[in-house]
Amino acid sequence: METNKDLVRRAYELFEAGRAAEAAELFVPHAVWTMPGRHALSGEYIGRQRIKWW
Repeated sequence: METNKDLVRRAYELFEAGRAAEAAELFVPHAVWTMPGRHALSGEYIGRQRIKWW
């Protein structure tokens, strides 16, 4: 069984490798990703589909 630490580490490795769709599958279906700031990508991304897009 993977620990939370292992899952987070794997997600970051996948994001770094450009495999965001695979990384997003590690999130719960209703996850919320918040990107702070005042730019085109800032805001809340709710759910795996939106996180994959980000």
